[in-house]
Amino acid sequence: MNRIDLSSLDLSGRNLTNANLHSANLTNANLTNADLTGANLTGAHIRDANLTGANLTNANLTSATLTNADLPNADLTGANLTNADLTGADLRGADLTNAVGLGNYPLALYDINTDFTGTGFDPVAAGWTLVVEDRAETAERELAEAREDTK
Repeated sequence: MNRIDLSSLDLSGRNLTNANLHSANLTNANLTNADLTGANLTGAHIRDANLTGANLTNANLTSATLTNADLPNADLTGANLTNADLTGADLRGADLTNAVGLGNYPLALYDINTDFTGTGFDPVAAGWTLVVEDRAETAERELAEAREDTK
C-alpha cells in the first residue's frame, strides 16, 4: 500500500496491523479505533484525520504529517515519531509510553491523562497546551479556530 490514496475513507475499526502505508495519503480519514499496531506510516499524510482510540503501538510514524489530527485516547506506546509533525494534534488521553521523537509542536494538546512515561519528554517545555477539564470546551474552540487559520 505504498503511496496509496486513502484520503477521506472510513477505516474505523479496521485491522491494519503491520500494514505498509509508507507515504500513504490518509488526509481526513476516519481511523477511529483502527488497529495500526506495527504499521509503517513513514512519510504518511495523516492531516485532519480522526484517530480517536486508534492502536498505534510500535507504529513507525517517522516524518509523518499529523497536523490537526485527532488522537484522543490513542495508544502510541513505543511509536516512532521522529520528525513527525503533530502541530495542532489533539493527544488528550493518549498513551505515549516509550514513544520516541516527540518534539516542539505548536498547538499540540494534551491533558492530565496523556501518558509520557519513559519518553523523558516535557510537554510544557515543548510548548504543548495543557487542557484542563473545565477549560476543555474553550481549548477545543481555540484549537478549531487555530486549525482554520492554518488551512
